[in-house]
Amino acid sequence: MESFINLKTWAEFKAYIDATGLGVQYTEDGRTYDVWSDSSGIIRAINLRKAAGQDPGDEGLSDFENNYKPKANKPGKILTASADVIYELDTYTTVNAYGNARPIKGDFPCSRFKTKQFYLENVGSNAAQITVVGIFADPDSNQNVITIVSNQGVGAGQGVDLTEDRPFEKIRVLARAAINGLQTTIKTRGYALGG
Repeated sequence: MESFINLKTWAEFKAYIDATGLGVQYTEDGRTYDVWSDSSGIIRAINLRKAAGQDPGDEGLSDFENNYKPKANKPGKILTASADVIYELDTYTTVNAYGNARPIKGDFPCSRFKTKQFYLENVGSNAAQITVVGIFADPDSNQNVITIVSNQGVGAGQGVDLTEDRPFEKIRVLARAAINGLQTTIKTRGYALGG
């Protein structure tokens, strides 16, 4: 399992990145950047507000935007001791009917891997419902789609950490608004495959 360390200052985060040479990942909204880097399942992160001067980490805002952001969020994977951790950032704005929570990346491919972990987060301000299905390789089978999680409620700011060990070819995550007419945003952080 991954562990998270929230660093307090940009200087501390920058020193770690520069010393290790690790890549930087980030997400953003209108007010903040969430910036992090992964080393063998240990994620170090910092939050930078776009309105500088509001937080101890803000002194690094221009440094991040000018020197780190252009090279961040490169697709790929990091080999850890037990699994490949793949970062595939994607966001989905919910509607009333279920839709694929990964509109750009689509289903999680996971054939040939025993252990699978998926990390999603509701970054919006309203609740969502998530349904997860596993899809076997045989398209002719009547049993090739199995529901893993059905109608799981995910509140604003909550995450989904799903672990699955059945031999699915791919896994599909579907999301919808928990209350009709109230949208929220589901963000894919990435997934880990091992075994």
